[in-house]
Amino acid sequence: AGLQAATDVSSEYEEYLAHQDALLAARMDEPPPPTDDRVLCPLCMRGALELREGWLVVCDRGAADGGGCSLQLDARGHPAPLELIRERMCLLLSGHGERCRGSASCRLPLPHEQAGALLLLACPQCGMDVPVV
Repeated sequence: AGLQAATDVSSEYEEYLAHQDALLAARMDEPPPPTDDRVLCPLCMRGALELREGWLVVCDRGAADGGGCSLQLDARGHPAPLELIRERMCLLLSGHGERCRGSASCRLPLPHEQAGALLLLACPQCGMDVPVV
């Protein structure tokens, strides 16, 4: 039952991401990205996450690549960091959606928050501000 619930939540997250991709594509006047096993960047919602050098999670639209997304997460010690981010986002967005109609989005921690998390999910409507990883 737990595995099925996790699969259902993961499917809901993928549907949510596909919907967000379609909205962004309409706004940006560009075609939606192909549907595959990529993990959408939770920070910019435009790029896909990549694992570089076996430990650094970055957005493929990163600032170094001219895309402007500043996501860089140290994934040392996590055997499957991209899947961890996908599952965590799925869980957090699903739980938030049950309690609030607001639009939650990810942000990088402020300097005084650095010790607690690498990436946060926040909602201005309900005040949620929780670590993703």
